[in-house]
Amino acid sequence: MFCALGMAVAQPQRPQVRIPRPGQTPQVQEQEDEAPQPAGKLRPFRTGLEDRPSRRVPPGARVDFTLEDADLPDLVRMISRITGKRFILPGKARSIKATVASEAPVSAAEAYRAFLSILELNGMTVVPSGRYLKIVETAGAESQPLPLYTDGEATPRDDRYVTRMHRVENVSAEDVATLLGRFKSREGNITAYAPTNTIIMTDTGTNIRRMLRILQEIDVPRTGEQIWIEPIHYANATEMAARLQEIFPSAGGGSSGGATASKARATPRRATPRRPGQPAQAAAAAGPTTVGSRSGESRITNIIPDERTNSLILLATERAYMRILEVIRALDIPVEGEGSIHVHQLQYADSEQMAQTLQSLIGGGGGSAASKRATKQGGVTGATGGAGGASFEGQIAVQAHKSTNSLLITSSLHDYVALRRVIQRLDVSPRQVFIEAVIMELSVQRSSSLGLSFHGGVPDAPEEGALSLFGFEASRSAGLDPSSLLTGLAVGIRGPEVPQSAQLIGVSIPSFGVVLNAIANSGDVNVLSTPHIIAMDNIQAEITVGANVPLQTSGLLGGLGGGGGLGALAGAAGQQGGAGGLGALAGLGALGGLGGGLGGGVQRQNVGTTIRITPHINDAGEIRMEIEEEISEAGEAQGTLGVIPINQRIAKTQVVVRDQETIVIGGLMRDRVSTSEDKIPILGDIPLLGVLFRRQSTTTQKTNLLLFLTPYIIRSPADLRAIFERKMRERQEFIDRYFVFSDSGYTPATDYSRTRGLVGEILNTIEAEQERQRLMQEMEARPPPEHNPRPPIGSAPFDATEGEEGAVIIGPDGEESMDTSVGGESNIQVEAEAETGEE
Repeated sequence: MFCALGMAVAQPQRPQVRIPRPGQTPQVQEQEDEAPQPAGKLRPFRTGLEDRPSRRVPPGARVDFTLEDADLPDLVRMISRITGKRFILPGKARSIKATVASEAPVSAAEAYRAFLSILELNGMTVVPSGRYLKIVETAGAESQPLPLYTDGEATPRDDRYVTRMHRVENVSAEDVATLLGRFKSREGNITAYAPTNTIIMTDTGTNIRRMLRILQEIDVPRTGEQIWIEPIHYANATEMAARLQEIFPSAGGGSSGGATASKARATPRRATPRRPGQPAQAAAAAGPTTVGSRSGESRITNIIPDERTNSLILLATERAYMRILEVIRALDIPVEGEGSIHVHQLQYADSEQMAQTLQSLIGGGGGSAASKRATKQGGVTGATGGAGGASFEGQIAVQAHKSTNSLLITSSLHDYVALRRVIQRLDVSPRQVFIEAVIMELSVQRSSSLGLSFHGGVPDAPEEGALSLFGFEASRSAGLDPSSLLTGLAVGIRGPEVPQSAQLIGVSIPSFGVVLNAIANSGDVNVLSTPHIIAMDNIQAEITVGANVPLQTSGLLGGLGGGGGLGALAGAAGQQGGAGGLGALAGLGALGGLGGGLGGGVQRQNVGTTIRITPHINDAGEIRMEIEEEISEAGEAQGTLGVIPINQRIAKTQVVVRDQETIVIGGLMRDRVSTSEDKIPILGDIPLLGVLFRRQSTTTQKTNLLLFLTPYIIRSPADLRAIFERKMRERQEFIDRYFVFSDSGYTPATDYSRTRGLVGEILNTIEAEQERQRLMQEMEARPPPEHNPRPPIGSAPFDATEGEEGAVIIGPDGEESMDTSVGGESNIQVEAEAETGEE
């Protein structure tokens, strides 16, 4: 009886689908409740393949393989369904009871291996016979047509019986057969053929592989020179060959140095475990010292470097090869600072800033001369350092590639993995904040003006063209400047023209004029400005809304422009030819323009609202902001030169505020009262009568300015969408209230097929994790290369790693497959005849 234990979970019951004949429709047969089976009978089993309507099962499918006290026919029928192989069972087959316990589904290959193990334990095996497999007794199996394997072909790794032929190279085949006879199974057979020094082994595949390992260790040359090929991992093969020829002068010079070399103690081979993927012969060659290695002569004939493979070709005895190998182990080591090139593409961070950060991390404050030279060349190097709790093995060079925003890292794999942890912590999606500023300004201005203007003029020596004028604010008293009288209240009188004034200056001037002028002005300003901007964490953002205004600069001859006022006075006073007076007005006005143009220029000044903000967001949802807010505007022209003042309000501060919390960062309340008086000296100070010789103006200004700020942390794309919708609603409200034209709405076009949603985020996370696991597995699974003893060129291959008939092959993706050339058409194909009962 046989009992195989495993791991698995049974699949739920599902209806069976019968494979129909051509022209029939598939019928589904529902499962009925199973009645208890008597003890010792085969329990109903399910392979998980009955529900599949097609004959072919996808590779890698797993089935339930659980039996209890199953006899041989039931076991064969079950394995035939699972693997698709055809079996021939003799009528007088041995009676067995097999129990297979499996808690987890198994692959078809695993089930077939278990089946072969059950047969082997009960003294049976399978023998191919055309498209069928015969089940025969293992006693006398060597006379059956078992599969035959020779050197270079891989022996199966299961418990079926096969025949293996191997030619022994260095020892007697009869001696080998006698020795291996102690390791064969009970029904196995080993025969030696002396003429070709060949042994023929018939046994299970697993046992034959074990005996080949033993034979590999004993079938070695005893003396003489052989060819060895040793790869060089870190150093240059040509330089290594030159160095070895200096150490062993006999290399390349015959056997002159053989006597000296033979005195050295032979170095025994040290056993090393077989690595994954390492050939069997290579692993075996790394085992203990071969026979005859201690008694041979140590002689080195030649050492030849091969530049293409960076290997050494050694012509020497085994003892000399072991000595050379010991020297190579000491010289072929990684040099500090050497490594492979890794390209790491950044997602969010700037490559140049990241390279500078890594430079300060790796280089620190010191470093060797080599480190400083590499830093000047644009890289970042360091002898030692720390990243993620790990130390660097050698020098590291980091360079930024700006066009692709990538880092070029030259280092070992261990250092790159350690440095990659630091980069991943720094290269994260930057946090953003939407900042909304509110500027509220109220300004009230009140002004009043009251004054008397008069003038007079008489001819003085007309024959000489002289004219005498006097007065206070003569342009107003003349009543000839309408623009100055359009505002306020003006009352006055005007006398006749001064004789001969038109001939003297081209315009007529009244002999006298008196004007009483009174005016009061009031103005209110309410400014509400809401600039807003979105900024990234720790990066300054700036928004400017304003204009570029021209400013007139004064010159040396700018004062001549005042002649325009006199032209206005005289031009409007003419009674006998108003057109001529106006022409003279224009002529004198041009004098002022000429004077200003000769001595002045134009400068432009930016005015408006400018906000500069640098936010710093922490994990608690608080924002520290460095704020600089400037509000500037052009005032009214002042003085006769029309100088325009620039009014500025600047606030510069740092604040800490929570998300969506409004704060007042600054403000201003100002009351300004200004009084001005124009008068004639002495006369304007006379009590009561002085009002006739002076003019008074009073101006009152009140200003209220407040600056508000509200930040909104952006945590997801939904926050950006909410801000967009809110701003569009505000715009629509403005249009509905103030706008009279039709609205041209704005709807951004979005191609959702190119957007990255939740599935895209999950895929990116999976890819990043797979890349991390790949690097970790590569670093852990790839041990540093070693120099272990290798078999010489020309030694017979004991086994192969290629796939063989009926053998189980584990591919790189972890899937298993089985050979289908004998006994079946597919590794896990279900025969239609077995399903329909027409087997």
